[in-house]
Amino acid sequence: MAHSRRVWWSGVISVLTLVGCSGGTAVPTIEPVPDVSTVRGSFNLEAQARAQLLATPVVVMLEPLVRGTLAPMPPRVIRVTSSTDLFAPQFVVADTADTLVFVNGGSLKHEFFSPQIGMDVSYPLGAKSEFWSFNFLGVGVRTFFCRLHHDETFSIYVSDTPFHAVPDQHGHYVIADVPEGGYRLRMWSAVAEGPIRSVQVDGEGQVIENIWLNLSGSKE
Repeated sequence: MAHSRRVWWSGVISVLTLVGCSGGTAVPTIEPVPDVSTVRGSFNLEAQARAQLLATPVVVMLEPLVRGTLAPMPPRVIRVTSSTDLFAPQFVVADTADTLVFVNGGSLKHEFFSPQIGMDVSYPLGAKSEFWSFNFLGVGVRTFFCRLHHDETFSIYVSDTPFHAVPDQHGHYVIADVPEGGYRLRMWSAVAEGPIRSVQVDGEGQVIENIWLNLSGSKE
């Protein structure tokens, strides 16, 4: 799943500005926008190891090597929806400024909690109603369970970078609209996590970054 939101350099306030000319009228000029690339790749693993890795959620991320060079992303509302006793999607990736909304389209009531937030904190959700949650604090995974339905669960990974993707069932990932610059390629999963290597994005088309992963502990 590609991350589709466009990101501008912090120095570019808008695409269109007005400047004065000798005739006293304003004429539009186009500000240059940063060159962007699509970073794509795949996990180079044997079939059994790939199945082991992708059996649980995986997130691939690009972290700018120099923080503060990109303008903040506009916050989004992330919706997790239920029509029966299951919520979909069961895994999403959010940014730290995003807000989570539980949407209940079914007749069952729910009462959620997350061990990462606190076992004594509950989020009740009545039938066919919405509950607006908090902005996420801190980076990492949040797994939610229902006190009323023990087999009901979903997870959210909170990222501090807007450049992320969830690989497909074949282990391929795509991160779109990445401005040129230096990044650190990293991953998160229940099987393996951590930095992989530095990546240079030149803003000219596509960058291929395959990941060789040794599930015994080392990454290449």
